[in-house]
Amino acid sequence: AVRSRNRAGSARTGLLSGYGGKRGSSAAGPASLPFRSRAGGDSSVCAGRGNAHGFGGDGMRILLIAPNLCRDPYPVYPLGMSVIAGALTRAGHTVRQFDALVHGPETLPRTIRTFHPDLIGFSLRNLDTVNSRSPEKGFLDTALRMIACCRKETDVPILLGGSGYSLLPETILRLSGADWGIAGEGEEAILELVAELER
Repeated sequence: AVRSRNRAGSARTGLLSGYGGKRGSSAAGPASLPFRSRAGGDSSVCAGRGNAHGFGGDGMRILLIAPNLCRDPYPVYPLGMSVIAGALTRAGHTVRQFDALVHGPETLPRTIRTFHPDLIGFSLRNLDTVNSRSPEKGFLDTALRMIACCRKETDVPILLGGSGYSLLPETILRLSGADWGIAGEGEEAILELVAELER
């Protein structure tokens, strides 16, 4: 399911609609869609046909972020983010993947400033460790801090997704202030959203 926030801040379910331009813009977003169930030392790049001039026929520049910092019991590769990156790259977009566990959240502002994304996506894998003995209890605060960091650096739309997000999508969307959210499998839904944002 695709969930979005409109400019009035209300959560919507079932239709992909709401914010669709630069923050503060009067441009209307996608009216409706059927709802569906690393370069420069900072991050990896899946090169598509994107350009640095924003939306257009050559594809978008999309920064995907995995905010997970947990190493207990071992570091985990952000598989969900890489699957979405592959789908977007095959569709002709330029995608950069930012794994906070590898690069550290302190390098995120520089990545945003050098990559100049048109859209930022967060892949929330977990909300907690499900291990009562772990010193790391909740992961959502880390993700919220990184979303706030993105808001300070740029006004491009922010999209949330991933298995962790899908557990409490409306709550997380409200807490984060993100523009869009995809609950459930996102490979097709994100392509529909991006195609609408490019129009």
